[in-house]
Amino acid sequence: MQIEHADESSLKRLGDWIRRRHAHSAEKRRTKKKGQDAVNAVLLLRTSVKIRKAQVAELRQEFLDAVMDAEPDAPLRKIAFESASESLEKAQSELDRKEAALGVTERQSLNGLGSSQYLQLKMNARALKRRLRDRLRARKFELDRVERSFRRLVNEQKLYTHTESAVKRREPTISKVNSEYNKLCREMSRLVAEGKAPRGAIAPVGNPAKGIWKLDVDDAVWEDVGLDDDEISATEPPPWLSDEKVRSGIKAMLELDRSAEEDLRLKKERCALQIWFAEEWAVVNIAIGRAKSSRDKYQLQLVRDDLVRLCATWDKRLPDLGMDTTAIPPWGPSASQLSACLVDAHVAARGEDRHYGEDEDDSEDEEEERPEEDIDTLAAVETADMYRSVQTDY
Repeated sequence: MQIEHADESSLKRLGDWIRRRHAHSAEKRRTKKKGQDAVNAVLLLRTSVKIRKAQVAELRQEFLDAVMDAEPDAPLRKIAFESASESLEKAQSELDRKEAALGVTERQSLNGLGSSQYLQLKMNARALKRRLRDRLRARKFELDRVERSFRRLVNEQKLYTHTESAVKRREPTISKVNSEYNKLCREMSRLVAEGKAPRGAIAPVGNPAKGIWKLDVDDAVWEDVGLDDDEISATEPPPWLSDEKVRSGIKAMLELDRSAEEDLRLKKERCALQIWFAEEWAVVNIAIGRAKSSRDKYQLQLVRDDLVRLCATWDKRLPDLGMDTTAIPPWGPSASQLSACLVDAHVAARGEDRHYGEDEDDSEDEEEERPEEDIDTLAAVETADMYRSVQTDY
């Protein structure tokens, strides 16, 4: 009995437990660098759109030349041109969306950064380096099949020959991108030397012209010194090691991550709670409809009353977690049932049983005879009392 009582009490307190856990969960706060990150994203997207426009124009001209010269790879050039055009449209729409989301302060900061020659070169260099990495990575994967295949059939030989020629044909474009990147690096170094760059700025290092095809792990193409927003001097220890505010911020960020995980877990618990109750409610209603005797139906109705009281308890305790409950089944009890349950909880019981006499098998004649039987019983009791009083007098 004690175990059953503990289980029942724990079940009723589940809603209150979710409410307490949600109250202890930390709310997400806006970071101080969120506005600056939005400005940097817009500047990077502007540079990316500019580069993609030049790439689309170049691929379009190559496709037209291939069509005019009746080259066999004209369909491939068409596919490349269409793919680049689609990427340009996506980048342009993303740029428009981010620019529209900027506030007044971010727009002023964007205008100020746009007038800085060093920051413009920095954004262009970052976009060029990302483009260079993507092209080198794609080239390596394309040549992987060619370099590792030794036994080839006749049809495969044609495919490999075409792949190799296509890769070789794109090498001048990659070299051109690398040359433009190195030119920007030299220009940024000049601005740093002349004192026209922001304080503490570090010019990025260019890539060698011959070693970019190897893609070793220690190549300069993988390094972003001078291109990241969080760059620091090589002689200083990292902030996470020397700055106490950064260490506190890291701990706060970890706590915020744990809070986000806790919120997600509470939403799952809340969803599981409603799904379980909806299933129990449906089962008990089906069982009441299929009950074969009035005794079984009465016991099942008592179980349903317990479920209504449990739902009313949870409904009063569960917090609003901001979750979408349209995808899960509803609780089940109606608003009138929950209201009646709350009223019964605050009204003293008078020994009444709401389910007594609900059996549909009882006939109307029996219901009409019950008052007469009660009157006869009262009359017999009264006669007996009168007889006892007479005996007492003698």
